[in-house]
Amino acid sequence: LVDTDNLSPTTGLATDKDHDVVIELSKLTESDGLFDELIAAKFDTSGLSAYDLLRRDYKDAPPSGRESEAGGSTMPESGTDFLAREDASAALQQFSREKGVDVLLVNNVFYASPDRQQRQRQIVIYCSDDKVRGKVGKHLLSEEDLGLQVVSQSDPTMLVFDQENTAVSRKKMLKMISTALGQEDIPSFKSFVDDIAAVHTAKQVEQSGDGTVHVVMGSPACDLDSMVSSLARSYFNHVTGKVPASGVVTPMFNVSRGDLPLRTDATKLFEQCDVNMANIACAEDLNLLQLNSDGQLKVTLVDHSVPSEEQKELVPSVVEIVDHHQDDSSGVYDDSVEKTIAPVGSCATLVAEDFLTQKREALEENPDLVKLLLGAILVDTDNLSPTTGLATDKDHDVVIELSKLTESDGLFDELIAAKFDTSGLSAYDLLRQDYKDAPLSSSGSRAGGSTVPENATHFLARGDATKALLQFTSEKATDVFLVNTLYYSYLDQQERQRQIVIYGTDDKLCNKVSKYLANEDILGLKEVPQDSPSLTVFEQTNVRVSRKRILELISAALSQPDEEEIPSFKVFVDQKASVGAAKKLVQEGEGDLNVVIGDQRCDLDSMVSSLARAYFNDLVGRASSGLVVPAFNVPRSDLPLRADAMHLFATCDVNADHVACSGDLDLADLQRDGRLRLTLVDHNVPCDSQQSVITAVTEIVDHHDDTSRSLYGPDVAKRMALVGSCATLVARDFLDQKRIALEKNPDLVKLLLGAILVDTENLAPAAGVVTDQDREVVKELSQFCDVDCNGLYRELRTAGYENAYNLLKDDYKDAPETKSSSQAGGSTVRESLETFLGPKYAREAIESFSTERDIDVFLVDFISYSDQEKKQQHRQLVIYCDDPRVRGQVVDFLRAQSLLALKDLPLDDPRMSGFEQQNESVSRKEVLKLISAALMPTFKLFVDELASVEVAKNYAKSQNGDIYAVMGNQAGDLDSMVSALGRAYFAYLVTPSRGDLVVPVFNFSRGDIPLRVEAVHLFTDCNVNTASVLCDGDIDLKQLQATNRLELTLVDHNVPVGDKEFLRSSVIEIIDHHKDETGNLYHDVTKNIAPVGSCATLVAKDFLDIRPLALKRNPDLTKLLLGTILVDTVNLDPSAGRATDVDRDVVVRLGKLTDVDQDSLYGQLQNAKFDLSGLSAYDLLRKDFKNATPTPSGVKVGTSSIPESLDNFLKRPAADDALDRFTKDRDLDLLLLVSVFFTDPEYHHMARQCGVYSKSEPLRSQVANYLKNQESLKLDEMTTSNPNLTAFNQGNVTASRKQLLPLVNAALAQPEQPIEIQRGVESEPTLPIDVDVVREGVPAAAAAASADVEPIPVLTAMEEREEGKHWKTVTVGGKEKLVDMEAIGPYTNVFSHGGYGGHEQRYAVIVFAACHLPDKSIPNYPYVLDNLFYYCLGILESLAADHYMVVYLHGGTADRNVPKFRWMRRCYPMLDRRIRKNMKELVFVHAGFWIRTLIRLMRPFISAKFYRKIHHARTLDDLGQFVDLQQITFPQPVLDWDERVTKGKTAQRSASAEPLTTSSDKGDNVGTDIPEEPEAAAGVTPAEEG
Repeated sequence: LVDTDNLSPTTGLATDKDHDVVIELSKLTESDGLFDELIAAKFDTSGLSAYDLLRRDYKDAPPSGRESEAGGSTMPESGTDFLAREDASAALQQFSREKGVDVLLVNNVFYASPDRQQRQRQIVIYCSDDKVRGKVGKHLLSEEDLGLQVVSQSDPTMLVFDQENTAVSRKKMLKMISTALGQEDIPSFKSFVDDIAAVHTAKQVEQSGDGTVHVVMGSPACDLDSMVSSLARSYFNHVTGKVPASGVVTPMFNVSRGDLPLRTDATKLFEQCDVNMANIACAEDLNLLQLNSDGQLKVTLVDHSVPSEEQKELVPSVVEIVDHHQDDSSGVYDDSVEKTIAPVGSCATLVAEDFLTQKREALEENPDLVKLLLGAILVDTDNLSPTTGLATDKDHDVVIELSKLTESDGLFDELIAAKFDTSGLSAYDLLRQDYKDAPLSSSGSRAGGSTVPENATHFLARGDATKALLQFTSEKATDVFLVNTLYYSYLDQQERQRQIVIYGTDDKLCNKVSKYLANEDILGLKEVPQDSPSLTVFEQTNVRVSRKRILELISAALSQPDEEEIPSFKVFVDQKASVGAAKKLVQEGEGDLNVVIGDQRCDLDSMVSSLARAYFNDLVGRASSGLVVPAFNVPRSDLPLRADAMHLFATCDVNADHVACSGDLDLADLQRDGRLRLTLVDHNVPCDSQQSVITAVTEIVDHHDDTSRSLYGPDVAKRMALVGSCATLVARDFLDQKRIALEKNPDLVKLLLGAILVDTENLAPAAGVVTDQDREVVKELSQFCDVDCNGLYRELRTAGYENAYNLLKDDYKDAPETKSSSQAGGSTVRESLETFLGPKYAREAIESFSTERDIDVFLVDFISYSDQEKKQQHRQLVIYCDDPRVRGQVVDFLRAQSLLALKDLPLDDPRMSGFEQQNESVSRKEVLKLISAALMPTFKLFVDELASVEVAKNYAKSQNGDIYAVMGNQAGDLDSMVSALGRAYFAYLVTPSRGDLVVPVFNFSRGDIPLRVEAVHLFTDCNVNTASVLCDGDIDLKQLQATNRLELTLVDHNVPVGDKEFLRSSVIEIIDHHKDETGNLYHDVTKNIAPVGSCATLVAKDFLDIRPLALKRNPDLTKLLLGTILVDTVNLDPSAGRATDVDRDVVVRLGKLTDVDQDSLYGQLQNAKFDLSGLSAYDLLRKDFKNATPTPSGVKVGTSSIPESLDNFLKRPAADDALDRFTKDRDLDLLLLVSVFFTDPEYHHMARQCGVYSKSEPLRSQVANYLKNQESLKLDEMTTSNPNLTAFNQGNVTASRKQLLPLVNAALAQPEQPIEIQRGVESEPTLPIDVDVVREGVPAAAAAASADVEPIPVLTAMEEREEGKHWKTVTVGGKEKLVDMEAIGPYTNVFSHGGYGGHEQRYAVIVFAACHLPDKSIPNYPYVLDNLFYYCLGILESLAADHYMVVYLHGGTADRNVPKFRWMRRCYPMLDRRIRKNMKELVFVHAGFWIRTLIRLMRPFISAKFYRKIHHARTLDDLGQFVDLQQITFPQPVLDWDERVTKGKTAQRSASAEPLTTSSDKGDNVGTDIPEEPEAAAGVTPAEEG
């Protein structure tokens, strides 16, 4: 008992085996109070010191595997009480020292109340080491299973927590502490920089000659981003374990130490972050070349991807790259190098991102590191300025996350102020502060550039500027020097500006570069006049172009040859590089042959790239000796098959006969002689037949994925990028290095343009292959020749097909299938409608193609471009159809789609309709979907004809085929009606096979339609003829079900009730937004039940997800669904509490399909709904009426929802008469009125009132008082003129009728005074209570019960089948159970209400008459008994909140009516603890030997406290000491039995009766003073009496 906490289910310690063993042991000894005594002793700590408590129950934690170890003590008092002891602190210190543990857990287990019903836990963590204690505490708080809450206390050596999850044991907690201690500590960033990775540490490894130095090195420019990234990345690699087995990871600033003071922004930031730059290696501190040579070096490059020219020997040692610039490393490294390269604003962003995703705790523990990263990112992205465009979304996201970890206000301003403070620097210092070499030009001329943080005018005005320029350029050996000035125009640093200075001693070179740059539109340069001939100054209006890009352009300018040196492209192809010249070179046997060859597909891109690249290589002198020739990688006989290429070559004056083809040259022979050099274009691995010449490959130019892997050595130059065309890469090199060749050769430009346009489908984004580089190259190429790119693309595409038929066939798709007999399809043609339809054969091709495809409607989707830049896509449509009616139907629907924005185009063919599609973003696929939608039957056609009431009647009479009905609920509100219509149409479109006829059904009589005024208004507005819709009674659903011809979908409810219960067996689908009440009622039924605001939401969502075109095709259906959802959710008003996110999403999606103003639509429907001028008070009561679920008390309840205030309703003429007549017509005992109305004309502020109407004052009061006591409803009683009505203003407007009805049922289950229920004629009470004495000495209530009970009517088999089963939902142990009320109907009077009584206090009395229990011989006895038990348990559950007593009447009960002991034992655990606790007394009346034995048998399974509640009464007189007998209706068998027990004595019971005994009076001898039982009652044998 102690170890299982008295078998408590709360703690979860006890198992079934524990329970079984305790039961058996309890049979062998007396154990009452044992647990309480032991627990009291266990928790009596008054005689124990704090030290005693610690050592009483101690356990070591598992080994942590590190220096620190832990242990834990469990003690029976709270941590707060323990720490309040004077000797607690000293005891903790002494005990942890004795145990040799660094962390001591005190596991406090105690009870919060004297009855020890609720176990609680606290834990105390004692540790003198702040770091270890913090580490353990943080780890435990992260364990969500524990549910820890910090308890504040003053001792710094301790942590105290409340432990919410008391089921977690000390053992598990010690494992968690051991895990925390075993985690490796992260060194601080400062200790890493100053010691672990300091320059002196790296030098020690270097000098020892043993171990690896892993250098994390920034770019030679060594700006703030580079410096911070090298520091942070080296620390990241260290803490993530990327450390050499023996050696060190060290950061290095890639400049000499003397240059560090020039980095003023870095100096400022490092001072703020306590970083000592003296501890960080600089360029001269480590001999990287020697380390590299000795194999002791690994390199991580940050902020650049390729080592500088001076450090290029370090390439083999590079293992990692982290960079935010364009990747220049293609072909430099093998696949083993780990690359993190992304186009973001700062390299520090990438480093910080890795910290945030992999090692966030390192940032959390090092705020200085966070500040370093933040500063670098802000400076590099100009404070995330959108103007400069330097920052990306990733930079923003990383800055947001870093800002959560440190304070950064003003950081950018401080760093920029430091960076632009040049007062202490000379002109020479400024030039060397941030210098970078330009890429090497092909001409051999060198260039470089420095970024200077002040404008050019100020810099050049310095007295030492000219001297500094001359000295610095001489040191750097540059022919052309760029001064890239970067500054802010205002003191607030809000607008960044740039100027550039071109300087050099060679005026010709400087002029060449200046002219080249001035022609680059991307720079936006404006020259600033200068006096010096060696200087050219420009204002750079596009500040987004970086120094790196300008240096690339300078290098391209220097690579440009003089004009007279450029041979023409035609001479190159026809003469210099012709196949004849190549063969001559081979025959002469002198010189190498440099062959530029495309892939074997030999498409237009491959052929043009080989021609153009050969010309380029010849111009740049790539062949030092010999000849450069292009080659087509196909036999010459196959060239005519390349129709597009042949067409382009003809227009560009290229004679393909002069170009080498496969078979013209013996490449293998040349390879064997060592005379072959290969450049591969448009592929990167030779085909199988050319594998023998693979070693001859010296260059690759390709736009595909690199599949060569390690096939080539480092000497093979690779020019590879994922662009749309290989010709793009070739053209880019011309533009950057040999621009003049393009200027001189427009035919070459046209070749390149044609290849790129065809490969990228005219730069169409939809093609999925075009990149920004393709667009940029096409734009630049277009400046060199007057070519209509659209026309060129069309020429080349058309040349590839024999006729228009091939164009149609080339890109054809079928349209989605429709319910219609007409089918559709469509082709895309990439040219304008006018051009395509010009030739006569085009129309014949359309006709023959559609006939061959057997399609009725044929779409031709024309795509062309209307602007020179190919940015403005142009779409035109042609709809071809022989049938004018079908074509008109499709065309009218397409015109109505505003999304397409169609404009008619006149065509002279009557079979065609042409359109300009002004919204070119709508694809052919979507247009085909719309055509399918146009061909499908409309919603109106479905309602008026295909599913009309006449069609349904004829179908039902025909006796052929099934009917698939979609039916709403019996209330028949707008949601129910629209959901039935919408779901039926959806089923017709999607699942027609479910039934031969699909019909919607309104689940009420046709005469009630006018009462639904808002529905009538909406249906009229949406052109829905309700006369065409089936209503209740139009067809015989019972007959259809009986002949197995009915399938049913329920919408807006999930269980048919009342006279529709027979339909349950036909249900195959449920669509509902209410609570699921089906339980185990159905099998194989598809359910879509979700707690949304409207059933129409679920119907609409299926349309939107599966058949959105049906809504586009039927705007009236869209409006129906939209209006319904708005009404049901109060226009999505959050305060109404009805709308969910799903409702809002569906309304948004529906709103996109219609131009209906939602607020206006909602207002119209509410105006209609609340326009009640044509309805009487009686009409309002029946307009929205529902029968409530039958109550156990037999009270008949109904509810009406009224769309106006009760005040206004009661003012209506004959309102009182309507209430009286309505309740009589429906045989109601009580009517719940629910009033829903709005207090403002815009229907924004909803109000509610509710009322309880009944002519029975006790019944009305009981229900009204119960509702009034429900605080959640916030009811305020109103004054009404009707004495039978109690009404309230309802403060909680979110509580609907659905929520009020269960409260009414609960009120009726409350134990109150007997209620006289009046139905029909007022003089006929259903439960007669006669206050007169019927016979002498018998209480009146008992006499009343002796009257004959109305017999249960006997039903025929057909009537029984039609009657079905009635179900009631009860809550048992927090779970809902369905009770079959039909099965237990004859036995529900086993439970009755007996007023109030009790031995000491006044409790509600529940009377259990065992004589009414079912006979064991009845069919389905276990089923009936279980349902009866749940029914009784449900009543007890409703009473569990209050104290009550149970009177068990056993007299007159035969053995065949008493359940078996096994069943009782199974049922007892189902009694909730509240039921057992709040039952104060249990009185057994007429208990015989069997009952007394049963109680003894049950004792091991019930508590001693409960056992003491049991009493016995031998006679009804004895029972009178507990209860008022006048309030109990005794069954006749009980009265007869009592009379026999008293052996014929008079009914006037003697007050001197023998005293009553209780189970507590005589221990186990329960009822031993009861005299011998008389003979069995008539009809009951002694054996049965048992």
